[in-house]
Amino acid sequence: MHRKMNPRSIDRPERLICLLIGWLVMWPTGAQASSPAMDAPSRTDKPNIIYVLVDDLGYGDLGCYGQEIIKTPNLDRMAAEGMRFTDHYAGSTVCAPSRCVLMTGKHTGHSTVVNNAETPRDSIVMGDRGAAGQMPLKAGEVTLAHLAKRAGYHTACIGKWGLGSRHSTGDPRQVGFDHFFGYYDQRDAHYFYIDWLWRNGDPVELKDNPKQKSQYSHDLLFNESMQWIRQYKDHPFFLYLTFTIPHAELVVPEDSMTPYEGIEERAPWGNVNAPYRIERKQWGLYNACEKPRQTFAGMVSRLDRDMGRLLDLLKELNLDKNTLVMFTSDNGPHNEGGADPAFFNSAGPLRGGKRSLHEGGIRVPFIAWQPGKIEAGTVSPHVSAFWDVMPTLCELLKVEGPGDIDGISFLPTLYGGRPQTQHDYLYWRYGGTQAVRRGKWKAVGNDNKIRLFDLETDLGEKTDVASSYPETANELKTLFKEARQPAMDKNNFEVHSIGRIKKTDGRTFIVMDEKYTPGLKGLEKHDYVIVLYWFDKNDTPEKRAILQVHPRGNRKNPLTGVFATHSPFRPNLIAVTQCDIIGVKDNVIEIKAIDAFDGSPVLDLKGDFFRFN
Repeated sequence: MHRKMNPRSIDRPERLICLLIGWLVMWPTGAQASSPAMDAPSRTDKPNIIYVLVDDLGYGDLGCYGQEIIKTPNLDRMAAEGMRFTDHYAGSTVCAPSRCVLMTGKHTGHSTVVNNAETPRDSIVMGDRGAAGQMPLKAGEVTLAHLAKRAGYHTACIGKWGLGSRHSTGDPRQVGFDHFFGYYDQRDAHYFYIDWLWRNGDPVELKDNPKQKSQYSHDLLFNESMQWIRQYKDHPFFLYLTFTIPHAELVVPEDSMTPYEGIEERAPWGNVNAPYRIERKQWGLYNACEKPRQTFAGMVSRLDRDMGRLLDLLKELNLDKNTLVMFTSDNGPHNEGGADPAFFNSAGPLRGGKRSLHEGGIRVPFIAWQPGKIEAGTVSPHVSAFWDVMPTLCELLKVEGPGDIDGISFLPTLYGGRPQTQHDYLYWRYGGTQAVRRGKWKAVGNDNKIRLFDLETDLGEKTDVASSYPETANELKTLFKEARQPAMDKNNFEVHSIGRIKKTDGRTFIVMDEKYTPGLKGLEKHDYVIVLYWFDKNDTPEKRAILQVHPRGNRKNPLTGVFATHSPFRPNLIAVTQCDIIGVKDNVIEIKAIDAFDGSPVLDLKGDFFRFN
């Protein structure tokens, strides 16, 4: 149920000649994509797809979702001309797993990336100029881009990727995208005046950044997308456009801040007298911001401005009626780098934000637009999520998708014509917390204890009613285990020994094979290694592996202790210990004692994971 808002046939030789001429004329200067297929199908019988994913935009950050301070006239117009969803959910509450869910059609009970596990930029393998990134997509994983290619589409990812570095199994060019421009590593995406971006595996130098701050990365991403659309306007295309606004850092050109000069401001965030810098040795750091609220509002307005320009370009090229544009956010609002979601009411009526599995962390704005196909001014309460995008595109493009996905096509909601199939339930997990939504009921917790909320009467999840509805609580808790399955197969990895643990007189050493000795050069006291433990079917330690060795660790505050993450083999059962290095000599590293037997192998994981050597 929806609510209304107020508001050519050519012979083949000639065809080849025409295509060749078009190819030469359209040869890219900025958007250097792979060569277009000479027998690409006519675009007239296939709708273009543009999926816009922005970074950490809250449910309440747009005017059409209740925002009262930040002005978003273009996205409000997009909603008035299209369909606005009230109950659409991200794949996760943080970046990488949410994007994995979108790309693969599998929720986090089945997907292979369930947190923001990082590839170490400062490890021996990466060097100073390596293309680092996050846990890569598994080899052989079918993505949205693969399916679009199967349907004869040109494909591009422009923006923040976050699902694998260059040359990994998650490299965008390895998972179906013809063209990539942007950030491999979501840590680099913390900087809008970055010193380089990547185009199809090659670094693109931004020589005036960061000192002169003359090239704002969002503008470069937007311009690349506009150029790419013009280049492929005569062929069906799938554009995955992943803007980094409004994630921290908080910075935007002055022209976007001017409309908010009168905003009630908070104290400056950070040391505003410090020079602008890009920090790659410690991720998660942001540059200072003198006017955090004005800057955040200006960032969202700049995003809105460019969404208006995108829709206008489609109309200019007469592509609007044949292009489905979807706009959403990867998770709820953040409070990093000086952001103030409480001031802007960025989560709207919802509880929580980024890193929470309450509604504010996972329910996101979602707008679909295609004049003439989607009824203008429609508001849909259909409960849907990122893992529904794959079956929706499969139905739209008339291609067969994988048989192991979790999604349900919402094309009937967009276009009408037949009843919409509903989910029995939606599922998420992040860290040690899980969540399920079934109808009006929402459960948040773990296998032992949950909190239960009635979203019909308590959208803000203020009152736990588990004790009043114990049968419902137990049913939803059972779904926590039903929805979880081991996600990755050990056979996807090449595992071999690169050394042994040796214990002598209460001291612990890693004795490396001698061929790895050159890679240890430069290690010093208080650098650190990371030891990965995974578990056998009886949940007892089975193997141990050196996952990374950091030659330039945070020496002022060495990273020690144990934290929970996920294993490439058994995603639910894993611990990682970060151990200080005491000393290095030749091919031997002495570390603080770890729970490892004398003679335990030190393993190198290759393939879908990290390389040591």
